[in-house]
Amino acid sequence: MFVGTAGCGKTTLVKTFGDWLEDVGFRVSRVNLDPGVEVLPYEAAFDVREIVKASDLMREMGLGPNGAMIVASKIMEERMEEIVKRMAINDVDYVLVDTPGQMELFVFRGLGPSLSNAIKGVRRAVAVYIVDAETIRDASELLVIKLLSLIIELRLEIPTVAVINKGDVVNLSELALKADEVKKKLSSRTDVLSDLALELTDLVFRYERASRVVVISALKRIGLDRLYDLIHESFCVCGDLT
Repeated sequence: MFVGTAGCGKTTLVKTFGDWLEDVGFRVSRVNLDPGVEVLPYEAAFDVREIVKASDLMREMGLGPNGAMIVASKIMEERMEEIVKRMAINDVDYVLVDTPGQMELFVFRGLGPSLSNAIKGVRRAVAVYIVDAETIRDASELLVIKLLSLIIELRLEIPTVAVINKGDVVNLSELALKADEVKKKLSSRTDVLSDLALELTDLVFRYERASRVVVISALKRIGLDRLYDLIHESFCVCGDLT
C-alpha cells in the first residue's frame, strides 16, 4: 500500500515500480483506491471509481472536494469486503495499491486499518510511506519522517517502510540519516522546541523498526531496486532493515 501526502508521487510510483517488477519477471496488478483521481497513468486491475467517485458525490450531494472524499472513504469502508474481492490479489505476485491523495483519509480514519486488516487475512502486506523530497529542509525533517512512519505502522498494523521520492530533483547528500547525526543537527538550534525534538529523536529511533530510509525517483525510475529490497526485507524475521 503506497501512502503519502498529496503530490508526493504515489500514482507515478505505482506505475513505474509496477513496470520495474514486470521487467524482472513478476506478475503485477495495480489497484486504484483514490475516488478523486481524474486520470490514471496505468491500467488498474480494480478501480474504486467503479463503486464511488468523488466528482459524482460533489454534484449529487452539493459537497466540496474534502467533504466528497470523506463520504467516499466511508462508502469504501462499508464495501471493503467487495473491494478486496475485486482486487484480484490471489493471481499475481504483487498487488500495488494506490491510496487516496489525502493521507489522513486513509491512515487516520477507518479506511486504511479496515483495508489492511482485510488483506492480512489473505496475504502479506506492507505500507510504503512516500515522502516528497521537496518538503525536506533540515535534519528535523527526518525526525518527522520516522515519527509518521511509526504512526502509520501503528495505525495499519503492518510493516511500514519509508522512501524519499523526487531524489533526482533535490540534493539530499547532506541529509542526516542516523540518530546521532540528527541530534547533532538539532542541538545547534536555540528555539523552544529543541529539547522536545531531541527527546523525540531518542524515542523514535529506540522504538521504530530498525530500517534505512531509501531515496528514489519514481519519475526517473531511480532506486527502485532498493525499494524492492526494502519491501522484501520488511518481512525479515530479525526485523533489522539497516
